[in-house]
Amino acid sequence: MIAAAEPLAIGPFIAGVVAWCPAIRSIWRIGDSADTPPDARSSWDLLAFANPYTLLQLRVATTLHRQDVRLRIVTDGDRVHSAWGNAPDDGSLRRWEWTETGGGDAFYSEARWAAPQSNGVVERVRLRARCLWREDTLPRHRV
Repeated sequence: MIAAAEPLAIGPFIAGVVAWCPAIRSIWRIGDSADTPPDARSSWDLLAFANPYTLLQLRVATTLHRQDVRLRIVTDGDRVHSAWGNAPDDGSLRRWEWTETGGGDAFYSEARWAAPQSNGVVERVRLRARCLWREDTLPRHRV
């Protein structure tokens, strides 16, 4: 089930990704804007938990690739990979200090240039992630 607070613009996309890749366990909105309601001009920075095969499926499913979506896949519980585009892989959840806190929230750290960038100082910033879709929220069919 897609979180009700998210706009319809991303709902069909998430539904398509999950239909194409049923091994996805959850999809999270990350980045600076995860705390604020998106508008029609927003880009989407998403993190999905799946497996290496799902990453390969997404890389060849060009009909799912969107310019306004940066989708990263956690393939083994730690390693983070870009699903499409020329972006480099993004390291590990351990380095991000990823922590799920319940209620559909998680927190992680990101390194950034401190202002002004010209001083060459890097700082660690703690950010919130919001769960948009989770496998266990799907209705179960009785047999």
